Amino acid sequence: MSDAELKNKVPYQRKRVLVVFDGEGGLVEQILDRQVEMLEARGFDAELLKLSGSVPDDLDFDPEEWDGLIVAAPVSGTGLRGGAPSPLILDFLDACDDLDELKVAVLTVYRLQPGKALEALEEKVGELGGDVICAHQLWLMRPTHEEHVVPAECMVRMR
Repeated sequence: MSDAELKNKVPYQRKRVLVVFDGEGGLVEQILDRQVEMLEARGFDAELLKLSGSVPDDLDFDPEEWDGLIVAAPVSGTGLRGGAPSPLILDFLDACDDLDELKVAVLTVYRLQPGKALEALEEKVGELGGDVICAHQLWLMRPTHEEHVVPAECMVRMR
């Protein structure tokens, strides 16, 4: 059986995932291309939403339109004093109001120490009704170490 014939027999549909990230300072953008590449290799169509300055007033986010959401945020400062979560990402989540059991992966990127940003974002997503399927942090000095975790967890849990 040829690949084309097999493709017609297998009920396969790529999954849509929205990757929302805080573009302030460019920290998350340094690892994002590789994350998207790995997501697409695992059968996802990833759409990026870069937040900069503030959440758009005309934001119309409907969890029903997506198979999953990835929230990517930088850890502020060095992370030594707790490393608060990104205010922009928190504003986005507040604007969503209700995640309606949407599967959500949370990713933070840090310079020195991971701080508490990851736990705070996990908690916020849970409060809004999201189903946190993965929470992971990447160190900017070793961005390829465990870089596969979020894409792999999405592949397994967003099906």
